[in-house]
Amino acid sequence: MEMMDFSDTGNLNESLSESIVPPILQGSFGIFGNLLALILLFCYSKSHKWGAFYKYVFALAITDLCGLLFHYPVAVTRYASNFEFDFPEKFCYFDVFLFSFSFLSSAMIVCAMSCDRLFAVRYPITYRRGNHKTKRVLLAVWIFSAIIASFPLLGFGSAKMYYPGTWCFINFASQRCLDRINTYVYSSLCLLILLITVIANTAVIYSICKYDKQDCIISNDFERRRRKNDETYIVTLMLSIVIVFSVCWIPLVVGT
Repeated sequence: MEMMDFSDTGNLNESLSESIVPPILQGSFGIFGNLLALILLFCYSKSHKWGAFYKYVFALAITDLCGLLFHYPVAVTRYASNFEFDFPEKFCYFDVFLFSFSFLSSAMIVCAMSCDRLFAVRYPITYRRGNHKTKRVLLAVWIFSAIIASFPLLGFGSAKMYYPGTWCFINFASQRCLDRINTYVYSSLCLLILLITVIANTAVIYSICKYDKQDCIISNDFERRRRKNDETYIVTLMLSIVIVFSVCWIPLVVGT
């Protein structure tokens, strides 16, 4: 395991002007938002009946919530100690695993949601009759993300503490061969997932715009309108999630 790289962070104990308010607000909003999503999912479970899409939303909220709960207490402790509390090296590597796993698995879940919607819109009859195996997909996503996120723990890459010294992530700045390979693997994988997600959502929107071609399979006008409204609502939610992910991810993965 490589030692942590503290270059470019300066003297972290000099960051006395950093306010504790932003991380508390950021963590609180994130935790509250995910808890609210989980509460709404359970409150309206009778209407959505835990379809594949809503299972993905549940998994996405749980994944993000766990990442926040593990990271923010330690980060806030660092702020509260006036930056005198130092991260143990092992926790810094755990932080790298936590962020890498959370980012990657969340992106893959969003991608799976997009592909699920595409299949539901393009092949509605087959989709209703099929066994979607959502739990297996989620298990595969979490296992794969855990393997990729474990690379720095296995020496295939290293950790770097970033300003203001409250979080650690993959060492993108290192020129060491294994660090560069780990960086390119992670970044390329993230961009590929994002590309698939955008393509899938674009195809879903195109299919909904051409919805009249599929209306012949539904003779009831009320059922047709209800289904179209449901799909429009889900696609709107998906687009919002994809836009947020894109804004947060593109500067990180492209900058590497």
